[in-house]
Amino acid sequence: MNHKCSKKIRVLNITPSGDLGGRERQILSISQSLKDNTEVQFDVFFIKAQGPFYDASLREGIVTMSLPGGVTNPISYYLRVMKSYDIINYWGVNWQAYLAGILSGAIMTFSLQGARGVIRKRIKDIFFEKLFKKDSVESVKSNHKINVISDSIWKNRLIRFLKKWLLIHSLRRCDVVIAPSQYLCDFCISYYGLRVEQVKLIKNSVNFESIKTTKSKGSIRQELGLEPDVFLVGVAARYDARKRLDRLIEALGNLREYDKIKGIIYGGGDATIKNKLDLQVAQHKIETKILFPGFRDDIYNYINALDVFVLPSDSEGMGLAIVESVYLGCPTVVFQDGGGVLEVIKNRMTGYVVNDVKELSELIITLYKNPGISQDICQQGKVFVKENFDVQKTAKEYADVFVKLVR
Repeated sequence: MNHKCSKKIRVLNITPSGDLGGRERQILSISQSLKDNTEVQFDVFFIKAQGPFYDASLREGIVTMSLPGGVTNPISYYLRVMKSYDIINYWGVNWQAYLAGILSGAIMTFSLQGARGVIRKRIKDIFFEKLFKKDSVESVKSNHKINVISDSIWKNRLIRFLKKWLLIHSLRRCDVVIAPSQYLCDFCISYYGLRVEQVKLIKNSVNFESIKTTKSKGSIRQELGLEPDVFLVGVAARYDARKRLDRLIEALGNLREYDKIKGIIYGGGDATIKNKLDLQVAQHKIETKILFPGFRDDIYNYINALDVFVLPSDSEGMGLAIVESVYLGCPTVVFQDGGGVLEVIKNRMTGYVVNDVKELSELIITLYKNPGISQDICQQGKVFVKENFDVQKTAKEYADVFVKLVR
């Protein structure tokens, strides 16, 4: 410990970058809420100084740091920064920052946002999977392009395997692992082998006062080139394999005959995943039925323009976007295998839960043909998320954890 107990507890939050995502928005919201806290100072270190949430942290006056370009010894740099902090709180895995945390002697904690059971895959299984996928991939059009994508996906899987191996060791070394859902708490204990007393449930949350719309639904649709009577189904999410955006595209492919039902995916991220989604769209011949407008700073205006919000993830830690969607009054759909999302979306109470793509397709048709059927569900959902996912409560729980660790 680097400070006397009577002093303000200094917490350094380390995150990979300030790019788009629920993790980054959560860090920003908690940082804003703790700016005037008398017991805890909540500073943020971005390993990559880029992205809208890095810029927002600077604008908000949050103590914001990053790894300078050209640094030849990152571990030494991290150590110099960490020496004045009591707690190092990780929001992602970086082996150099992790090693520096151990060497610094500070208390180490981890804010874990997602779960993925990839570690159990042995490396030889990954090679086996690559070999046997080759023939089926080559049978599709644009053979060369798809093979390149397949190889890239295989490499990404191997990288994720190694990252997961590092993650499990990082988590076990931390004094406390904070998880945003009971689902993820249980996963940490059963899969990562963490001790029950090591895991702390603190729900992800939002600042509801910041969720405002400044543009009409009609103006957003006009901007997107959509007719007013289009039934728009969409999601705001990173291009990430864990988000299972392929499920949404497949559902829209099942609805080709409905000219007025269209889809939209707001976001950005992994170019390899985006290429794969483009190929899937082409295979379903729905190029005119789905839009990829990219990341939007004023995402609430764009969510508000939807008729249905679908988060197709499996094994989601929680899913901050669905809290925002429900609060905005948009009928929200998740999958039964979605993990922590089921702690926000209760079927036909706060939203809808489907078992598979077929059910999703059928639900979209039902909602399309029955305008207003979700009115009561949306009202109940808004009350529920306001009562359970307010950032002020989350920030206080974070501060309490840090105070208890030091004092």
